[in-house]
Amino acid sequence: MWKIPFTFFIILSAVISGLLFWQWDAYSKEMEHPADMELASQNISIKTEIDTLVITQKLSGLTGKKEIPFALPSGVITWQCLLEDGSECEKQEESVASLKPDNKGNIQIQFTLPIKANEKAFLFNQWLALFSNVQVTDTKVELIDSTKRNGTWVMGIPLIGNKKLDLIDYYVFEGQLANPSLYWQANSLLQEEVDSKLMIYSEQEGNLGQTFNSLQQISNRPHVTVVITNQLQEGNGNGMIITRPDIKPEMLEKKLLYSLLKLKFDNLPMEQSWLVDLHVSLLLNSESQISKSNQIIQELKLKLTEKELESYLQTFLSEEILFTPQKLDDLLESVTGKPTSFFDDNKNEDTNLIPLYFLEKRNISVKGKIQKDLHIIYMGDQKLFPFVETVSSLGFQVKVLSDNETLLLTKGLNSYRFYVNQNIFIYNEEDYGLLENPLTKINHTIYINYQWLTSLFNIQIDEDENTVYLKESTE
Repeated sequence: MWKIPFTFFIILSAVISGLLFWQWDAYSKEMEHPADMELASQNISIKTEIDTLVITQKLSGLTGKKEIPFALPSGVITWQCLLEDGSECEKQEESVASLKPDNKGNIQIQFTLPIKANEKAFLFNQWLALFSNVQVTDTKVELIDSTKRNGTWVMGIPLIGNKKLDLIDYYVFEGQLANPSLYWQANSLLQEEVDSKLMIYSEQEGNLGQTFNSLQQISNRPHVTVVITNQLQEGNGNGMIITRPDIKPEMLEKKLLYSLLKLKFDNLPMEQSWLVDLHVSLLLNSESQISKSNQIIQELKLKLTEKELESYLQTFLSEEILFTPQKLDDLLESVTGKPTSFFDDNKNEDTNLIPLYFLEKRNISVKGKIQKDLHIIYMGDQKLFPFVETVSSLGFQVKVLSDNETLLLTKGLNSYRFYVNQNIFIYNEEDYGLLENPLTKINHTIYINYQWLTSLFNIQIDEDENTVYLKESTE
């Protein structure tokens, strides 16, 4: 079990300039798009000059029915619209905010971005034009370098090939991100392909020669590029992560896994973001620095079988949906066959743990009448009935005193007094001691165990496939 400090990169992830780690194309395809959303392929050409990058961006496959609003990246020096043959479109005003595709469904623009001639490294995260209501399905980038040939170019999509020619270096990248990060540093970097989805660039050979098995369990995961360097501050980009040379392999795996699993959740608010850490720790079977995560893990291991927990994790990793606490509960139900609100009850980090329990799906009948508002829960091997609701349906008058810990029950000439936190009760003014407390409070509701309900109130409980029957025993 790895017990490695985890807090530093959680904090880091929270403050990294609001950038996305990557966009998961498989997820975006699951989402509903506006009716006017168009699909397009994207081809990019980059040519280096001493202090600028000349970028040509072409979208193909558009319908050409209407103009498409767009926004240039910040810092653009000049730009122009280009025709298919490379000539300039009709004269455009500098303030133009939309372009119409040509009769072949293409839009092509060219612009220049400044770079510092003597810079040791730089990272561009938002360096392409953004077109409204256009979903880019694939991106191909051809980079021709004639001025920075001693360094290394890296992108947040896979490197397909590169050649060093007499006067230029030629790179080709291809992947599914619409705006992959672009990185360059003056020092040469060595490439290490962990697998087809993970490429590591480092100044030293063999630093991280391992397989990262936890990542490989995730189906259809996106490609990620890792750059290990001291030339730039640690940070995340689109399809790229930059980290320091002294990072340990197990810490990098956690960091990668955290960022990847974060994309499996649907815009979690800050107070629920700990759910990502929980699933990282579950997958790696490691202790968390977050107390709530450890409590939840202990509950899951205590209340689920090993097979159920393994099935939960495998399904979580393989599902291509965005999870919420409610959908995590649905997942628990799918592997156990029993409904629960466990994750929804515990979704906020700063609330006290509510134990894992499951709801009885069958109808509850009391004295021959189905009780729509009555439910039974299962917690471990205990079958629990909501105390106030159950005894009320059986004809008792119930009064909960102001301390919410004392309950008075009356029916005919009989009276009971129960204490939520004590192993005693009073029946017709006589004290009775018990080996255990018959009552337990879960999520503000008081429950009584099945055995105590039958023995203390002489209740008979019968069951069939569809219904649980409660009635007063005649014996």
